[in-house]
Amino acid sequence: MKLQSLSLLITCLIILNSQYQLQAKSKREIVVFYPSPYGEYEDLRTKFLAVGPTLMDASLYPPTNDGSIYVETKIDLGDPTPGSDTYGRIEYDKLNKELVVRAAYTGTYMKIGHDKISFYVYDALELGGDKTKILTGEIFMDPSRNIEMYGNEIKLDPRQEVKIWGRNVTISPGKTIGGQLTHGYAKIIGNPVSLESDGDIIATSSTITINTSTISAPTADVTFKTVYAPGSDYAEYFKKDSSQKLNPGDVVQINPDTGLVELYDGTGIYLGIVSSDPVVVGNYQEGREKSPEFVLVSLVGQVKFNRSQVLIDHRIVYTKDKKYRIGILLANGKVLLR
Repeated sequence: MKLQSLSLLITCLIILNSQYQLQAKSKREIVVFYPSPYGEYEDLRTKFLAVGPTLMDASLYPPTNDGSIYVETKIDLGDPTPGSDTYGRIEYDKLNKELVVRAAYTGTYMKIGHDKISFYVYDALELGGDKTKILTGEIFMDPSRNIEMYGNEIKLDPRQEVKIWGRNVTISPGKTIGGQLTHGYAKIIGNPVSLESDGDIIATSSTITINTSTISAPTADVTFKTVYAPGSDYAEYFKKDSSQKLNPGDVVQINPDTGLVELYDGTGIYLGIVSSDPVVVGNYQEGREKSPEFVLVSLVGQVKFNRSQVLIDHRIVYTKDKKYRIGILLANGKVLLR
């Protein structure tokens, strides 16, 4: 009997001790120290995250509890080894107040400022989209290789200047519908418009319309199927007597002694009429259009002329002394030089 009572007592003590241990375990607390200890975490979740020594002051940067992440300097993605080309970086440049985004250490990167976006292109700049638009006051594109722009609608609408440098620049608007290319409309507007290349400038079209009074080509082989232009004559630059002022429409001659062009007075050899609206200009060099030593003389085509300097007989236009036949008087009031 005593033995059974002793066994029952021991059993009760064991049960009580087990319950005490369970209660002690359920009330155990984990003390967290701030800042949190360094380590690796398999799963980390938070409503607010601030990274950087300055952001440690919670009174200046209170938590938002909305999932925001504040990073004081930069975010590196991939391999952060200095000089590595297998990482990306997002960094805020406090000095220049710009957000810098780069995909590789030596690759293309972009800077976003409060008033401009800058692209630094390593290989090629591609802007794509069905509604790609660039509306800005100033565009400078100077890639080392190619510029490619795709879209149904691409607009370059500067208020000042557009400069595009490249070994091979192609402007070809249009879109493909049902496997067929429908051409768009390309327009370059400027004052002046300058096309410069150390290679070839190629314009391929069934019809080219040039709305200008003068086309000048110092050294060029030009081949067109059709050219439309408001000008109506071919003219060339000649050296003239700098003491004379010659005006468009003046009848001119070559002085047989000096070889200079001068106003026709019958003592020289008739040459042509001073041009006012040429479509093609020959013997051009830069600066001759403003030089007092050169004059642009029409040789072939329809030309405005000074009626007081000619003689007209049955629509045939002659020099005043009727020594030379100049051309035919047309219904538009111009003379046709042939």
